[in-house]
Amino acid sequence: MPDRITKDTGMMQRTDLRYRMDDPRDVDACNAALKAWADSLPVAEPGDWPGDALHRHNAERCRAILATVDLADDGKCVVNTEALREKGLAENSAQWIAAHWLAEYNALKQGRERLEAGDVTPENLSRMLMAAEEMGRLQERMWWRAGVDPISGEKREALALTGRPVKRGQKDGAAITNKAHAAMREARFARMKELVPDLGVENAARQCEAEGLGGWQAIRRQWDRYREKNTDTRATVRQNM
Repeated sequence: MPDRITKDTGMMQRTDLRYRMDDPRDVDACNAALKAWADSLPVAEPGDWPGDALHRHNAERCRAILATVDLADDGKCVVNTEALREKGLAENSAQWIAAHWLAEYNALKQGRERLEAGDVTPENLSRMLMAAEEMGRLQERMWWRAGVDPISGEKREALALTGRPVKRGQKDGAAITNKAHAAMREARFARMKELVPDLGVENAARQCEAEGLGGWQAIRRQWDRYREKNTDTRATVRQNM
């Protein structure tokens, strides 16, 4: 049986299969998987360049996505964003991405036609390369937003969006807590400044604890961070003078 290998982390985590080539059963399974993958690829037509069949297949998928909102591929290299907005579509919608992929695909096809007619100028070749690069970027974006997180079983895009308010809430909560403790911190720092020269850091922190300013270990950690921050600031000022 093939080993299941987990690669990458977080939202990009995926599971790959690793076959043992010294096991005849794994060799057969690997060959069957490769054949199934090859059979799933679009069939090339006579005169096709590498990737043409796959581009046609992806173009049909993008046209089908646009058709869900009664829009069509107009064959142009520029996206009619106004038509997308009139449908209430956001820039991260599948239809928006599909429309932009088709625009780049049309640009690539037009560049191919010019190339076959003899236009080998750097401008034409560069435009073709940029169109192909953007098609790949948009396709990867489409795949990612439609992908499923292997741990939660949720779509990655939906999972990422649900995490946004949680993260915002964490930041807001931290800010509220930080503000609530500001007065106590200032009191600790002021007292530590008085005590440290004579008692040292640890004994000064213990004295603060005895005076009701909190646990001495927490006070010491806060003092160390405070001193480090202010020392770095002074060093920066001296270097810039």
